[in-house]
Amino acid sequence: MISSLEQLDHNMNGKLVVYKLDQSDIKTDNMCTLNSMVDELRNVISVQSKAVLNRKLLAKGYVYSEEYENYIYEFKKRTVYFVDETFPRLSRSSVNMAIKSTKYDILLNMIEEWRVMDGE
Repeated sequence: MISSLEQLDHNMNGKLVVYKLDQSDIKTDNMCTLNSMVDELRNVISVQSKAVLNRKLLAKGYVYSEEYENYIYEFKKRTVYFVDETFPRLSRSSVNMAIKSTKYDILLNMIEEWRVMDGE
């Protein structure tokens, strides 16, 4: 799910990374929790990006909680898509100004031509 008009609205080429996760009841090496995913992301991004991430997480209501450790996910697949001017997306300039915000889904089978990498 694309969570806002701004998520893919930029002038530079970039990447959209999609992770496939399945919910699980058992913690093993290939498992993660929301807390562990956030921690891992914080560890690989710059200090400036970390500040932006923290603001966005807080705006969406995320704060670290032990409760999140009860929700376990198994990592299945990672797919990367190249986002350029031809990638199907909404942007602030393409949407009427009367629309304040939106969320939308992209059909992954319809963006295969932009896929650049799969990973296990």
